[in-house]
Amino acid sequence: MLDFDPKTLWATAQARVPSTASTFLQSIENLTRQQVPGEGNFSFILPNVELQRSVFHPDSSTDYTKTFHTQPLLQAHIRKEVLEELVRSWANVTVTSMVLKKLGRFLPANYGQGLKSSHYILGSLLLSSSVMTSNGSVSQTEIAMTFGHGNVTEEEVRAASGEARSQCVFWDHNLFQGEGGWSTQGCQTSGTDITTMCTCQHLTSFSILMSNQSIADSFWLDFLSKFGVCASILALVICLGIYYLVWQSVVKNKISYFRYMTLVNIALSLLMGNLWFLGATQLTTSHANKLCVAATFFTHFFYLAMFFWMLVQALMLFHRLVFVFHQLATASILPLMVTIGYLCPLITAAATVAVYFPKQGYIQTTACWLNAHNGAIYTFSVPILVIVLVNVLILFVVVMKLMRPSVSEGPQGEDRKALLNIFKALLILTPVFGLTWGLGVFTMTSQASELSHYLFAVLNSFQVGERLLCLAFTVHSWPKTLPDTHQNKRHCNNIRTARLGQANGPSTLTSCLSAG
Repeated sequence: MLDFDPKTLWATAQARVPSTASTFLQSIENLTRQQVPGEGNFSFILPNVELQRSVFHPDSSTDYTKTFHTQPLLQAHIRKEVLEELVRSWANVTVTSMVLKKLGRFLPANYGQGLKSSHYILGSLLLSSSVMTSNGSVSQTEIAMTFGHGNVTEEEVRAASGEARSQCVFWDHNLFQGEGGWSTQGCQTSGTDITTMCTCQHLTSFSILMSNQSIADSFWLDFLSKFGVCASILALVICLGIYYLVWQSVVKNKISYFRYMTLVNIALSLLMGNLWFLGATQLTTSHANKLCVAATFFTHFFYLAMFFWMLVQALMLFHRLVFVFHQLATASILPLMVTIGYLCPLITAAATVAVYFPKQGYIQTTACWLNAHNGAIYTFSVPILVIVLVNVLILFVVVMKLMRPSVSEGPQGEDRKALLNIFKALLILTPVFGLTWGLGVFTMTSQASELSHYLFAVLNSFQVGERLLCLAFTVHSWPKTLPDTHQNKRHCNNIRTARLGQANGPSTLTSCLSAG
């Protein structure tokens, strides 16, 4: 059992008695506790086991630190203050740490309280420690351990993505009717992307469990997310189609032109972002996969562009209401709109890939999306947060301007109506997109709970439902604008086009496209 491959031996034994490995582990732990304190230190290394022992006397003034140069690396540590207290009570103390390199894989997959999911793999080796005194073994004392992650690839280390969540555990022989199972009781977990530090208040066999299935791997969550994206794509295609059909009817002046130009680009950016996002879910996640990198880049770019066009819309409203006598010239304002709407997010997305891709830290290890653990995700979340805050401030200024009587000296007629519609659009888009995508950014981090993932999926679907409901209402209102008499087809089409610009059609359509 100490120096040969036990795989073939355990296959038959586990088939007959699943708890065989747990029983064997308990026997080994009992053997280490039978040691009588000696005068010297010793250690040995065998293919399946490594052991190190240290003896502490009343004149000892050091801590207990043992490093096992295994793959992965392990370390056990007991503070000097803890040892001094033990020595004062028992004179001589022997501390033994033993690494079991292959036994852990044969333990039953039993998980006790504190481990909500059963989707785990053993993330490191087994480390068993014991403290012996002249009066017997000590079971309750503080020990700190560092476990290297045995299931992290070199690429994952370089990427520092940290999607795998580690949990310090020990093997509790009393769980599951004596069959044994993993428990987290009495242990605290901390660490980095490649190591986990465990601080426990008792002595037994410890290891770490790595989450083998993330929240995003849930079938229903995946289904709900993809369904919401597909529904959004369909709604946006319909919305853009309606914009195309009624463009001549609703664009009556420069302000309405700028307004619908921003709305079209918001819808177009969201549509393209959703298409790239949906395509990215079908790709193999790797920095070597150029399609995955491209999907991450374009998803990042188009989603940012959507928010930058919202900023353009807000700035245009702010300019028109605050600088009343400064007219907007189409030739000068269009290049500025395109610069803010597309060039700014393009520069941001390009800079992100230029900085993080050479470090192999651009994308996550589980999805073709920005790495959430090394700063790449902030190039998406920070601009969104800033834009939402700016839009909220502009909305506040606009409300104050509209409440002032002097506003009557400003834009009148169709211009004023168009500005009010821009205000209504911003009033809807800013909180809806801001709240939804703020939550969406949070779900991209490893700290996100399962509830936050489902809330984001539901809110995203709610946005789609709002668009579809609004579009359906618009289509329902169109027949009211059509003539009742039967005329030839061409004449009917001409009347339909003309009357779409009248009261019922534009009013409903304006509200719809503002909300969409």
